[in-house]
Amino acid sequence: MGPSEGQGSAASQRGPPAGIHRRAPAELDSRVARRRPGIREADVLSRHAARGPRRARAGTRPAARHPGTARRHQRRGVNGGSTMPANNPTRRTFVIGGAALVASVVVGAGVRPFVAEADVLRPPGALPEDQFMARCIKCERCISVCPTDVLEPLGIERGLLQARTPVLSFANDSCTFCDKCREVCPTAAIGEVDPYAPDQGRIGAAILHEDRCLAFLETDSCGICVDACPYDALSFDEGRRPVVDAAKCNGCGECVKICPANVFTSFSGGKVRGIEVVTEKTFREREDAR
Repeated sequence: MGPSEGQGSAASQRGPPAGIHRRAPAELDSRVARRRPGIREADVLSRHAARGPRRARAGTRPAARHPGTARRHQRRGVNGGSTMPANNPTRRTFVIGGAALVASVVVGAGVRPFVAEADVLRPPGALPEDQFMARCIKCERCISVCPTDVLEPLGIERGLLQARTPVLSFANDSCTFCDKCREVCPTAAIGEVDPYAPDQGRIGAAILHEDRCLAFLETDSCGICVDACPYDALSFDEGRRPVVDAAKCNGCGECVKICPANVFTSFSGGKVRGIEVVTEKTFREREDAR
């Protein structure tokens, strides 16, 4: 054994420095008992033993002494207790239920998009609905370049597959057939169209609502739509009521934009005016019903 090892062993066996006396826990409890005559030394020792180690293990808490505290510990998962009472749904059940709810909404909203011909107004020159949906990537470039802001993204009311695809709304303006939407389309979902040749392709066709048109209600001799049509697709009959020439109408929406009937006669918050541009599908159904 070297000198250094002997010195280390001797240092480890030495007691506390001179003048310092370390008392054992039992001796300290005995002193407490002697200072408090009403407390027996045996009681102090038993309390000290019952307390156990002062520092508990990580992730645990002392056992609850009150029934209410024990129940709170059980709800919070303390000392191995369940995070939720047995009669409440677990996290797994909650996740499964949420997924089932989302799936039901998706399935319910996704039934309509599989119809080959949707009843929405597409940009001028758009391909047939099934081909348009196959090519449109919902980039919204056509919407961003529209100078009259008549193109807007479709909501989820027609299903998730058709959501965010471009549709026309003539509430504030009309389509000028500027062809900018076709120029920016990256997938050729929009083709060329001649506004003066509706038989080769058009946005839709205008129809009159006699229950809303001011000229049919005999409240005013309104003919503003006839004067505003840039393609001469509207004229007056013998009673000075507007008539639509379907062979000339290309669905530009100028008549819808300028129609005042919704302002004067509709008090239910509806969006339908005295004249409306509908799709080819709706127009054919209306003509067949006559």
